[in-house]
Amino acid sequence: MAKKACVFCGREPEGLLSFRSVACGGIAQPACDACREKLKDVSDQKRCALALASGRAQEPQRFKELLEYWDAQEDALCSGLSCLRCGGRMKKLPLAEQWLHMSQDPHFRDSIGVLRVDIQYCEDCGHLELFHSDYLKQKEIDDSLGDRIYYEG
Repeated sequence: MAKKACVFCGREPEGLLSFRSVACGGIAQPACDACREKLKDVSDQKRCALALASGRAQEPQRFKELLEYWDAQEDALCSGLSCLRCGGRMKKLPLAEQWLHMSQDPHFRDSIGVLRVDIQYCEDCGHLELFHSDYLKQKEIDDSLGDRIYYEG
């Protein structure tokens, strides 16, 4: 039986216990203990990209498909806005809209109202921005008309 090298560094196993696998997109990849330790806190998406980039990944086509899927998911979260702080890409929080409870009481016991908001964050610096949820939806419609006129809904 041929020995399998570590997908990430190419090192051959030195002993039976020094070589296990790392899950990348649900696919077990052979990895040495050193690489397993380095990758334990790395996202699944990053592990897949590293395995594919090494040229030693098992089932590379599956990794390509997974990375394309994750990129499409990430692009769907991008709002097209730039961060006011650093200029990075703003993304929508995964929950489409949030309810912001407005109150003068710091413990929100006596709520004076609720406002639907879209929360966006910068993927580079973590800056958060709140938008009235209907504003961004209406701006998207207005922008799609191409006449640079913003219509009141």
